[in-house]
Amino acid sequence: MGKKTKKRKSKADPCLGCDAPCCRYIMIEIDEPEEPEDRDAARWYVTHKSVSVRVLDGTWYVHFSTPCLKLDGDNRCKVYEVRPKICRKHPVDACERSEREECYDMVFSSLEQLDKYLYEEYDWKPRKRK
Repeated sequence: MGKKTKKRKSKADPCLGCDAPCCRYIMIEIDEPEEPEDRDAARWYVTHKSVSVRVLDGTWYVHFSTPCLKLDGDNRCKVYEVRPKICRKHPVDACERSEREECYDMVFSSLEQLDKYLYEEYDWKPRKRK
């Protein structure tokens, strides 16, 4: 009988077999919605399809769920050799393969969720139109 071997990541190619979660969104830091303008902006973000507001380690972000157009059918980068610097700087040891939404402190995917938080945290209510 032959030896059973465990399937493991290749040291030469740590992304082998990954579904590329790091290449399926854009996340931009935003101000915590303490001020009315910031609340309004955060509320506006979450009214859009595939957009959420997330908090990670106390820092607020707007998160756009949108895959990179340069992924091939195997979730590999078609422009790897000339990929953007931000992609090159993404640390392999901070792989998101096993980290999903549960790694965030908070995720707001709807206006109702965000308004509830703003009301509870800041005693804030949205203004009604006259």
